[in-house]
Amino acid sequence: MHQSFKALMLLGCGAACLTSPALAQEGEGAGEARTLDVITVTSQKRAQSLQDVPLSVAVTQGTEINDQIVTNLEDLTDGSPTVTVTRTPIGDALYIRGTGSGGSSGFQQSVGTFVDGIYRGRGPAARGAFLDLERLEILRGPQPVYFGNSTIGGAFNIVSRGASDVFEANLTTSYEFEAEEWVTEIGVGGPITDTLGYRFAYKHTESDGYVTDTVRDVKVPSINNDAFRGTLEWDPTSNFTLIGKLEYSENDEDGTVLQIIDCGPETGPFGPTCNPGIFGIPGFEDDFDFNNARGGALPNGREQEDGNELDILNASINASYDFSNGLTLNSVTGLVDYENERFVDVDAGPGPAAFALAELNEEFQQFSQELRLESPTDQRLSYMVGVYYETAELEFVEDSNLGANPALLDGALVRQFYEQDQDTAAIFGSMTYELTDNLNFIFGARYSEVETDALKVQRILTLDEEPASQAVIDSVSNPFSPNPFDELDLPGNRSEESFTPSVELQWYPVDGIMVYGSYKEATKTGGFDPQIRLIRFAEPTSFDPNGGYEFDTEEAEAIEIGAKTRLFNDTVTLNIAAFDTTFDDLQVQTFEPSSATFLTTNAGSAESRGVEIETVWLATDNLTLNADATWLDATYTEFAGAQCNNAELLAFVPTPDMVQCSTTIDGQPLPFAPDFSGSIGFDFNMPISGDLEFISTGKMSFTSEFRPGQNPDPEEIQEGFEKFDLRAGIAGNDGQWELAFVGKNLTDKKTFRFNSELPASLTSRFVLIDRGRELGLQFKYNY
Repeated sequence: MHQSFKALMLLGCGAACLTSPALAQEGEGAGEARTLDVITVTSQKRAQSLQDVPLSVAVTQGTEINDQIVTNLEDLTDGSPTVTVTRTPIGDALYIRGTGSGGSSGFQQSVGTFVDGIYRGRGPAARGAFLDLERLEILRGPQPVYFGNSTIGGAFNIVSRGASDVFEANLTTSYEFEAEEWVTEIGVGGPITDTLGYRFAYKHTESDGYVTDTVRDVKVPSINNDAFRGTLEWDPTSNFTLIGKLEYSENDEDGTVLQIIDCGPETGPFGPTCNPGIFGIPGFEDDFDFNNARGGALPNGREQEDGNELDILNASINASYDFSNGLTLNSVTGLVDYENERFVDVDAGPGPAAFALAELNEEFQQFSQELRLESPTDQRLSYMVGVYYETAELEFVEDSNLGANPALLDGALVRQFYEQDQDTAAIFGSMTYELTDNLNFIFGARYSEVETDALKVQRILTLDEEPASQAVIDSVSNPFSPNPFDELDLPGNRSEESFTPSVELQWYPVDGIMVYGSYKEATKTGGFDPQIRLIRFAEPTSFDPNGGYEFDTEEAEAIEIGAKTRLFNDTVTLNIAAFDTTFDDLQVQTFEPSSATFLTTNAGSAESRGVEIETVWLATDNLTLNADATWLDATYTEFAGAQCNNAELLAFVPTPDMVQCSTTIDGQPLPFAPDFSGSIGFDFNMPISGDLEFISTGKMSFTSEFRPGQNPDPEEIQEGFEKFDLRAGIAGNDGQWELAFVGKNLTDKKTFRFNSELPASLTSRFVLIDRGRELGLQFKYNY
């Protein structure tokens, strides 16, 4: 906290110090044309200047993304204040301002991901092909009107590059020494005819990993990814455009970055769950470093190896027609289709004494269609109206291999099958009315209907996938046994309607300054939990009247006020936003270690409030400075049925009337919600000779402590830290080529984004460790 506070004070000083030099520049070089570039965004479904959009948006341009050697959404958002993208042992999780959904397969994320206008709301779909990007827009806070009912925490609006009217080609290749990682991206595009253009992009990522498996003596995770995207743009007339994109990616990952950091005692519900002396595993460590011990084989002879195979096919067609009266009709058609196969060591213990391995298969198909009619913006009253339809099918199968439990004799296989059909229909619109020449009133609203049908089936089988004996079923389903599972048949149906309004005022007191205020209501669709496995968790309780199988709609109300400014002859931008969002029936996922169960439920209520500051200063023709910081206060205001922490679980004595420990965590912080976070950076280039120039960028990002998970355990805290990144090299002064050194986390800070208890152990913990120091070389060529 102390170091992060010093960094925040430094940022404040830097922002204050921007004024004096900039004033001097204004006086001395009034005739100079040096200004900051105008950044165009589509965060309200129209092309607008970032400084004219009345909401908090952070933008990363395509050239910056390319410089950072981005391979996934985690890389793309790393260092952004209050933004966290992470993987949990069972899925992906996205958070903005402390708002997120965890990794449950039953969730659409609270932070929606949109690529070229197509919604990718589920965690695996958001992992897609991050190649050949034009820009990333991080929209903070609820986005109910333009992006729908599952963006209650914000949205990632990702735009890929399109076709060009001249031939162009680019190559970027990099090698990172620590993980022995190659990343290569190529793009080619240009005209085919006077009315038809194309672009093709390909990206390959290959990595040996950055964590050492001390049992097998290999590096993990081993990654081999390929991604393709083809684009065609047809402009048969001056008022009609049709853009089609087809994208496919294969993502293969073997091994895990799970690190056991605390083994605990030699005894527990399963006997010795972690102790290396009992396991007899040479080289096992439980320190927080870049080693783990996960090798070996299960008693049925199957190799124990965490891994993930993800295949994604995405397609989109965007059409635009301009009528003679100034109206524009836009059509956005999208297809998302993925298959995700994951292998998970459920107990997270080392070596061949592991008692459980799960295989998770998820298949998902989504079709969506949006139509928007937009009026011209150069009139007193402008508007947009639209309709949206989406249909999606999900199939989820999980096989849990319980082969090592002595009570089960020859072992057991628990098969969980879940299928879900969901249809969404919505109508939305907004209007902007110029009350005066410098004051705008903006009203928007969205009405949605969502129909969800689900079925959860769970069966206990032998390892040969035959029906298990009654003795095995009784053992597995015993609520006080180490591995409690029930045989389940749980249908489900939900019909939901929501109306989410938005009201904004936008004021331009003088040129270069825009002040805004907004009030928004938002919802996130309820649903069902594919991973629930006990009848007692599915039945209604005083804390969860729906029962644990079904979770309810999440609702939010948000107020935001802010200002966006361009100062000192457009050499400085300074943006500030203050926000307060309250949530009711917050959807959360927790882990219950005594039964190794992930539970999905609704917290009572929560609040996220804070202040965000961003500034950019074009100090000289060669030097640009930037800084951002966020103060955040995000807490549960009411959560009476939360999961107990380890100390409470150890003290809890189950009874037939109360078999699950629960606690109250009112006032506890939300996950991934540090009090302070931000970054300070620079971009500097300088001519060396007639043909060469020196190029460099650097960033220091910082955060105070935060809780990296839903469980309210005071021991599970990521302490505050700072990380330093640097890119420096030489380039041709015509911009055709670059050769640069790229360093990330130069001080090798050890951090984690997920922390939890080992299953069936009330004293042992594990983390998913972040990458340490990265050192590499990058070459870029543009034609």
